[in-house]
Amino acid sequence: SLVGRMAQDGEIPPMASPTYGRILEIVEAAYGSIRDVRSLQKVRPPFVYVHTLAVLVHVNHILNAISFGLTMGMTTKAARAHAENSLQSQLPQLVSSLFMQF
Repeated sequence: SLVGRMAQDGEIPPMASPTYGRILEIVEAAYGSIRDVRSLQKVRPPFVYVHTLAVLVHVNHILNAISFGLTMGMTTKAARAHAENSLQSQLPQLVSSLFMQF
């Protein structure tokens, strides 16, 4: 094995040392974890769940785009409005709402 060859080459402590045993324990735990990840990868999520999640994400993006567009339009109108316009007094709140959309 690679670990045995490394011990013979002097890259890690020799096989008789307790450190070598600990290294083998760590390697076995890592190999077991890799096997666990590979077995989890073989389990496929249900088709309906994946598509439902995709639809929810797309709807969320569409609603966020509409909300951002409305907020951007109101902020632009308030910024370009005259002083007597009621939106002019709400400009700081609209600008903060615009940045919270991100």
